[in-house]
Amino acid sequence: MIWLLFGILCAIIYTAEHIFSKRLVDQVDPYYAAYLINLVAAVLTFPFVIIFWDILNITPRALVAMALLSVIIVFTQFLYLKSMKTGSLSKTIPLLCLTPMFTVFSAFFLIGEMPGPLGFLGIMVIVAGTYLLNIKQRSRKGFFAPFCSIIEEKGSRYMLIVAVIYGFTSSMNKYVIINSSIWFQLMCGFYFLILLQTIFFLIKDKGRFPANVKNAASVGLHKFVFIVFIQYGVLTFQFIGLSLTYTAYIIALKRTTAIFSVLAGYFFWDEKKDFRTNFIGAAMLVIGVALLVL
Repeated sequence: MIWLLFGILCAIIYTAEHIFSKRLVDQVDPYYAAYLINLVAAVLTFPFVIIFWDILNITPRALVAMALLSVIIVFTQFLYLKSMKTGSLSKTIPLLCLTPMFTVFSAFFLIGEMPGPLGFLGIMVIVAGTYLLNIKQRSRKGFFAPFCSIIEEKGSRYMLIVAVIYGFTSSMNKYVIINSSIWFQLMCGFYFLILLQTIFFLIKDKGRFPANVKNAASVGLHKFVFIVFIQYGVLTFQFIGLSLTYTAYIIALKRTTAIFSVLAGYFFWDEKKDFRTNFIGAAMLVIGVALLVL
């Protein structure tokens, strides 16, 4: 059951990432925040890539999968940070708890994993908890109003898209690990991201690209370095956990960050409206996770 410990540690550190990411995008354009986070990560990991080159186990299959995965990650990273900027922490982060539902299907088709009956019950409870987070919309617009409100609110809509995509990329992450190593996944992914993002910004912003990077960095590079260290903590525990148990189980444990995020929104961003309902909804998400790991 050591994978359970890795999953819980992943969730706790993941909550810290949400908190500091939201603080960062309050000061910086989300697109360039994502770029600088990846750039700092690529620079910091370069010495380790050289030192541990022999154990990276780079294979053609892993390279192709990583290239495809990087395209998806660039897109979801932008959406995640835009959601942090436009939505409340207590409403957007819990939506990531929908990810296990999509992970189950992708894990079945890609790597043949399928949880048992309790696993499916846990996923249903997670969905019910997400519904409860927006239950006050029901009295005004009908039974499906909580789900409709997710689509209508920009921040929630962005995070819902992220949750759907995360559900599939989780299995792709494990596919890369199976065909190479955890170390290749941890150390080399940022180089694919930086290449794609640089091409994107050179096309999108052209001559303004260097000035935009400099402007984003002016808030303090130490903030980006700190987030990178947090991300590495999350990824390390997540990937080790993925190598020990079902993909859906580790990702579901990671989503217990929902209840911590509701508390963080209450204490750090004064998100006191509907706090009790949000807290109960987030608690249901944790119950759903508990059913998944039984």
